Amino acid sequence: MKVSIVYDGFCPLCRHVARASRLRERTAVLELIDARTQPVGDVQGRDLAGLDFNEGFAVVVDGAVHFGADAARVLALLTERGGSGYRVFRWLVRTEARSRFWYPVFKAARRVLLFVLRVPGF
Repeated sequence: MKVSIVYDGFCPLCRHVARASRLRERTAVLELIDARTQPVGDVQGRDLAGLDFNEGFAVVVDGAVHFGADAARVLALLTERGGSGYRVFRWLVRTEARSRFWYPVFKAARRVLLFVLRVPGF
């Protein structure tokens, strides 16, 4: 299985989630792509340049693109069980309905964090 995570590298929370995901143990290939500094025009043969990475992140699994709330759910389902933070995250986004509910909360928290850190938008 090949997994690519495309995320906002300027966001400390996004960086942590991408790097802390325990996918390396479960995948043949794990690719972490910082959408701010790396090209996203060809990720596993898919053009992700049209996605707004201020609105979400992407998880590409064997060519299938998941974005935003769906990406959070897929990431939680693929990641090996870890600490208490991971268990809370997995519980919050495990189902499609929960993921659609909680993902906007995560996005709002990210925006506040980036505002406080004075990180410019794309």
